[in-house]
Amino acid sequence: VERSPPTSPTRLETPEILRADLVANAKTFHEEYDTYVLPDAIRVVQIAGWGAQTTKAVKYRERHSGPSYETIFTREGDGTVVYPSAISSNADETYYFNLATYNALEDIPDHTHRNLLNALPIKDTLLSIIKRDPVSETSYVVGTKPVPGTLTNQLIVSTHSPVILGAYDQDGHFSGINPNQDLNGEVLMVTEDIPGSTFIKSGESQYLFLPKTGSYAVSFVGIGSGPTTVEIGDFVGDIASPIVSYTDIPVATSTSASFTVQSDAPQDARIQVDINNDGVTDTYVAGDNQELTLVELMTNLKTTVQGLSTTGKIKANLLKKVAGIEKKIVKQKAKRVSKAVMRLEQQVSKKAMKGKVSDADAADILKLLEQIENAL
Repeated sequence: VERSPPTSPTRLETPEILRADLVANAKTFHEEYDTYVLPDAIRVVQIAGWGAQTTKAVKYRERHSGPSYETIFTREGDGTVVYPSAISSNADETYYFNLATYNALEDIPDHTHRNLLNALPIKDTLLSIIKRDPVSETSYVVGTKPVPGTLTNQLIVSTHSPVILGAYDQDGHFSGINPNQDLNGEVLMVTEDIPGSTFIKSGESQYLFLPKTGSYAVSFVGIGSGPTTVEIGDFVGDIASPIVSYTDIPVATSTSASFTVQSDAPQDARIQVDINNDGVTDTYVAGDNQELTLVELMTNLKTTVQGLSTTGKIKANLLKKVAGIEKKIVKQKAKRVSKAVMRLEQQVSKKAMKGKVSDADAADILKLLEQIENAL
């Protein structure tokens, strides 16, 4: 199927159309040089970083009713280069530097592609090569590629929208885009203080990889307007599996949100959205196909009514009806609550028919009232 090329080089959500001549040239080059064997007089040693989250593919998909893409990760790389690219030559000596094991040490900074040569095991290996000595395998530099199944399980928390993402562990360590900076700056500083964590940004998507132990206080802040999708998944071995998604949450520059992710039950997370950043939860968001509690639904109903574009008198009257429903819920009068909900449904429908409440606002309120009835 023919398709158009991207209208701009910055529109990453639209895949480029490859030039057939360049692809053919690349194929010819690899056919000639991938099997090239260096002379016996030249010692060839290659070392690949392994065990760090690395981009291995991009999958194009629909998101927010438009074209988008998601990043596919592997831990068989050094954070930038996947291991097959680092050991592409035919060589008698091939080694793997286990970053997952080495970075787990508490008294050293994490190493990745950009600073592999600063790691002591790599320095020792290079010294042996320079001195023409055999390379001694260690707990970190090995001649056999490690197996992904030996890696510890992780959670992936990701956002896909104009927001910044971060999380605190139970000891107060933070990983993500550091909130203590000018968030409107062109370059934002990233912190990875949670032991065993990794933060990766790809376009408008951000990914937090966290050890699957304990709980995490996750938050995001809007830096633009539009919908955001939050996803939580498992990263076991080298396979990412979705657990729960929160689709199309409205976000503006004044929006902040928070939620707690329990490692043993990540699907139970409830996102608390603060629309105007005043420290008060305005809206609760449950995972797709999950239900909110009565209390959460009532909070959402009040926020929706308060945000209506209608006269103050109509809004005040509707809020009074909502307060009445709340009182009946507190008194556990299920039948009275149901009748009060039905009366509010009728009132909202009449206001919509008369054009005093927009059809979209009325639909939102009626949907919430239906959910409240189902939760009784």
